[in-house]
Amino acid sequence: MRISAGKFQEISSRLLQLKSPIPSIFAHTPRGLDELERWKATEFRQFLLYTGRLVLKGVLREDLYNHFLTFSVAIGLLVCPTLVQPHHHYAQNLLQYFVEKGCELYGATFLVYNTHTMLHLSTDAIRFKSLDNCSAFVFENHLQTIKKMVRSGKNSLAQVANRLEENLNRPIAQQKNKSSKKRKDQAYQLDDGESCEVVAMVEKEGKVLCRVYGHPEPLFSEPCSSFLVGVYKYEKRNMVMEWIPTTKIWRAIQVERKSSTIFMAVLHQV
Repeated sequence: MRISAGKFQEISSRLLQLKSPIPSIFAHTPRGLDELERWKATEFRQFLLYTGRLVLKGVLREDLYNHFLTFSVAIGLLVCPTLVQPHHHYAQNLLQYFVEKGCELYGATFLVYNTHTMLHLSTDAIRFKSLDNCSAFVFENHLQTIKKMVRSGKNSLAQVANRLEENLNRPIAQQKNKSSKKRKDQAYQLDDGESCEVVAMVEKEGKVLCRVYGHPEPLFSEPCSSFLVGVYKYEKRNMVMEWIPTTKIWRAIQVERKSSTIFMAVLHQV
């Protein structure tokens, strides 16, 4: 199963158009499929949980797109600490279907060992409270810190040990929380399923002024309503200005369309 060169270019073009809406909390902005060999693991996660839902729609054959959504929704439920507990059984059913349907769509070569391990992800997620709590991202990210401790090719292990010992005696630097005023960083979702843009960062009695979007529609309905994983589509005319408590909003990605806007909750831990 291969996509044509035209579809390859169309997906790449759509990915590049999503560079500007991706919030600063993401380590990477989307790159085209021509750079696929250089994608980082976080870029594949970004594609699976967020951008893939947009760029593949209307390009892939419908049954292939719905198969992708099955995997996307299942992993979205398992990486989110608030969704994994109530929905891990459903996520397990989706993964079971994804593996079985994948064999039908792509042939027996689809059933490699990595595909089989997907059948055990829900067990790990419920045990550790989310997939992010048992992922290798934190260890892989720390490798760059270790590499910087090596100054030459001689006795590299001793160099790392010496630098670690030196760091133990240094005071811990206090990180400052940086706030961004860029529009791509002002998209949020509310507790009641609505979404908003923060238009004034100045707080008033613990609230911020927001442009709130109402009357959402699901972006997709297979394998379930997109509402389950925090994906909402709004008509731009359905907006009001409100002061919203900062405790009732959480990060989202906002993607503009001609007459509508799409909000996707950031599900993974950042």
